[in-house]
Amino acid sequence: MSDVGERVASKSGGLVQVARCNPKNPERDCQRVLINKFGLSLLVERSHLGSLEHIPILKIRRWFEFLLHHSCLHILHGLRERDAAREEAICSSFWAKFEKLQPQHKVFEEASQGRINLSRALPLVLHGDEGRGRKRTAHFVLSFHSLIGLGFSKSQSSMAWDRMECNFEGHSFTNRFLIATLRKKDYSDHEWETWDTLMAEVAEEAGSMWQVPVKNRDDAPYWGIVLGIIGDWPFLHKSGDFTRSFNNIQKRVNVRNPPRGICHLCLAGTPQWDFEQLETRRPDWMRTLFTEDPFQHPSPFVTHLLHEPGREPNMWFFDWFHTMHLGVARYYLGSVLALLSEQQPESNIDDRFDSLCADYKSWCQRNSRRAHVMRLSKESIAWETTKSYPSGQWHKGELSTVLMDYVEYKFKTQSFPHEQLLVLAGEACEAIQRCSRIFYRSSMWISPEKCGYCAELILKFLRKYSQMATLSKTRHRCLFVLQPKLHCLHHFGIQLWDAHKRNIYGMNPLATSCQPSEDFIGRPSRLSRRVTAQRPILHRVMDRYLESAYYQFIQAGFLLRSGG
Repeated sequence: MSDVGERVASKSGGLVQVARCNPKNPERDCQRVLINKFGLSLLVERSHLGSLEHIPILKIRRWFEFLLHHSCLHILHGLRERDAAREEAICSSFWAKFEKLQPQHKVFEEASQGRINLSRALPLVLHGDEGRGRKRTAHFVLSFHSLIGLGFSKSQSSMAWDRMECNFEGHSFTNRFLIATLRKKDYSDHEWETWDTLMAEVAEEAGSMWQVPVKNRDDAPYWGIVLGIIGDWPFLHKSGDFTRSFNNIQKRVNVRNPPRGICHLCLAGTPQWDFEQLETRRPDWMRTLFTEDPFQHPSPFVTHLLHEPGREPNMWFFDWFHTMHLGVARYYLGSVLALLSEQQPESNIDDRFDSLCADYKSWCQRNSRRAHVMRLSKESIAWETTKSYPSGQWHKGELSTVLMDYVEYKFKTQSFPHEQLLVLAGEACEAIQRCSRIFYRSSMWISPEKCGYCAELILKFLRKYSQMATLSKTRHRCLFVLQPKLHCLHHFGIQLWDAHKRNIYGMNPLATSCQPSEDFIGRPSRLSRRVTAQRPILHRVMDRYLESAYYQFIQAGFLLRSGG
């Protein structure tokens, strides 16, 4: 304001008021101007977590009320504009397909008794994960979103009347909705009970959404049906309080106590049921699905949410993004890059990796792809010695995608007849790449024929991976490590194969993928690093989130300011 003067600055609404804010407490004063005076924020009613007034929470019901009041509920239907008849057609079509998939789900019992109108019942999921907060400490973010979205791009979206696309397209602030954020110290050490309080309150709130509908201005009721919880494996384990997870994998030959298993859905990883049985579509552990309760304590989500009786663990979905991009692909690429480096003519291992890296960067430049790394080296795949199993050390899923495309290019343009491991790796790469492209080009529901084809591709990849691991062992080489996320991928293949056998539509694994939610997690986490670190920090993060979300709602055309 000092540059242009108060008279000129007054022509820009709010600039003078912001300039007059007290620099000793700018956070408080600026929020009063931006929110209270000018309304530059989503007006979602805020409450706090139980008796913990320093932890704000945005309840699902309050979000529904806000969206209904501003005629924005079409966002949850995967539409860009309001269309009541089409919204009801989308919901009805979703539940008709979902009933074939899970016919015993309690939502259909409620609907048959007239307590829920499925044409106005929206399928939701909860998502949680930790981002990087202040001083590199964890900052937990909990949100919810609809399973139905705008698809993967405008050009690929279906134009069908009852279109149902995966929830990928659009800014994450317009299709993911914050519930609460917590600093690490808010739910660890002496504050560990805060986590249980949050899970219990969110579960109870989610349960109320199918018991008591939210009504719009015309008194039409709408229900929110939370079908499950998604996130990375540590979040699934912690939110479900499971006794069986990846943490229980057997790491030594001789153990004092038998392993308890790695999967909350089955008993894979116990002494009787190996999770490494990857070469079949009928693994032994399939007989143990939902036979033993995985919960360490009764879960509030089981108590409050609608689910299939006897299949309660099925509410915690494995995630394709963490399973493939940040899991299996890193194990696979680590060994393949190690083998490809050995095909380079240089005599020194570092020189061989430099040569491979130069070829990778050249391919990226020719194909307009972002390399994401300055250098590929033995350190980037944790292959310091040949006695260690190589595995990608990156934490960016897009790097796995680009490297898989590069490896696919190498196998298509070169042959390796003298290295059987690379021959098998090429066949595995072709199968999983073809499967991934089908997923990203499909809607939420996949036809029975396509389910069978995708299942065959996943199972082929697992067979080849198992063969490579076996061959490496016979050659006394530490390659193609067998890790629990291979078991998660096996579950995806079995589920698609089951839909194919039952001749029903299967749900696209990307429908419950956390890939777009990873972007959402990072944004409140970054906000926590930019606000002052005093006591109401979580309220300040919430304030700034609602302001940023307001801007994105305006940009997307979901809200209009007065005067246009």
